[in-house]
Amino acid sequence: MSQNSGSTRTLFVSPEFTKSWLGIDSNVDDAIITRTLRLAEDKHIKAIAGGTLYYSLIDKISTNTLTGNYKFLMDNFVIPCLMEYFLWEFTYTGSYKFKNIGMTKQTSENSESVPESERNAIRNSIMQNAMAYEDALIRETRVNSANYPEINTIEPDMNAPRAEAYRSSIFIPGTYDRGKWNSEDLYN
Repeated sequence: MSQNSGSTRTLFVSPEFTKSWLGIDSNVDDAIITRTLRLAEDKHIKAIAGGTLYYSLIDKISTNTLTGNYKFLMDNFVIPCLMEYFLWEFTYTGSYKFKNIGMTKQTSENSESVPESERNAIRNSIMQNAMAYEDALIRETRVNSANYPEINTIEPDMNAPRAEAYRSSIFIPGTYDRGKWNSEDLYN
């Protein structure tokens, strides 16, 4: 299995597809889209699918042999998940540029910068969407693992597929004192 790596690695989707899917202005530089797509694929999709399935999908795309169950997986689970993680990453990569004076924030005369508190609320919403798609992707590959044998094969130097999507803490009311949990507060 080729790992199709390096700067010329095949992406799951093109910058044009991404702009169309997400309604991003056509004047956004394809290089920024490509970099952020690569980041979202490597950082999120690879961690979810595991290295073996991830590189198998890349190989199938690069050799134009993505069919059947794998095409179904890409169209219905991987791409929607990727688009949400792309958008989550893009809320920062699309706003800032690095110049000889340092990092700058992109602005223009016709637009207004979104306040950080509002941007954070939007990012939180996007992350919830991404985790919902991630959960669906994980469930699809586990329930139908016979369709994706790579999910059960972990090659050396490859990460294992993620087992669960949601990674938030849960608040449990009560107090913890001297090694004992006291939840009496719940019933009073």
